[in-house]
Amino acid sequence: MKRYKIILLVFGFIVLCNIPPLRGLTAIFDGLVPGVFDSMYMTRDHKYMYQEALRDTLQNPCYVQYVTQNPTADHTLCRIVPLQSWKIWRWGEYLVEEKWRQPYLEVTYEDIKKAIDYFNKAYHNPTGTITCRL
Repeated sequence: MKRYKIILLVFGFIVLCNIPPLRGLTAIFDGLVPGVFDSMYMTRDHKYMYQEALRDTLQNPCYVQYVTQNPTADHTLCRIVPLQSWKIWRWGEYLVEEKWRQPYLEVTYEDIKKAIDYFNKAYHNPTGTITCRL
């Protein structure tokens, strides 16, 4: 009986951590600015990166240019931020938000640096960021 109480308490804690009003409080565990890099995406060929909401991708002029320049490439945007299952306060987010349903692409720091350099050259972006301004 005691074992079931412990399991019930743990389950209740996990549920409470994922209820929207309390999720903001538990996000403190992610740092002062949670989610800064949660929305970073890259194509498998490392020629296009995106750091905004996925729903805005198709209207992005750089993405349209990427698709027209690379018609045979896989245009799927993969998230480069892994799921961190030990962050129980994010489980609800992992289940319902579209950004976490994208395929995961494991990349190194060097891959990201090369992709940003390619992005800046391909889309004439002198700022050194992955912001698209065509």
